[in-house]
Amino acid sequence: MARRLVAASAAAGRLAPAYRGLLLDAGGTLLQVARPVAETYASIGRRYGVTKTKKRIMEGFKRAFSAPWPKTLRYQGDGRPFWRIVVAEATDCTDGDYFEEVYQVVYLMFSLRLFD
Repeated sequence: MARRLVAASAAAGRLAPAYRGLLLDAGGTLLQVARPVAETYASIGRRYGVTKTKKRIMEGFKRAFSAPWPKTLRYQGDGRPFWRIVVAEATDCTDGDYFEEVYQVVYLMFSLRLFD
């Protein structure tokens, strides 16, 4: 396919790149969370009344990711609308302060480490 794109452009008198960019999802491959997500959600959540077990939180997290998403919700701006839904689905907690604390710890402070 790339050869055809370059060839078509060359025939028109100019060379154009076959691709404009490359997007990588490094989560779970090159990067992994330093602490399991369910553990982080649960430990922070205790202060906000979250009583779900880590197992149930992980089930909710997986359920949130398996749900169909509108294309515009996936990642707009800093991703807060997307992550707010994921956190609420995983924990059954819609407290805005809880979400902000989880977001700061997990998604902004990058509690990630390189894969061993």
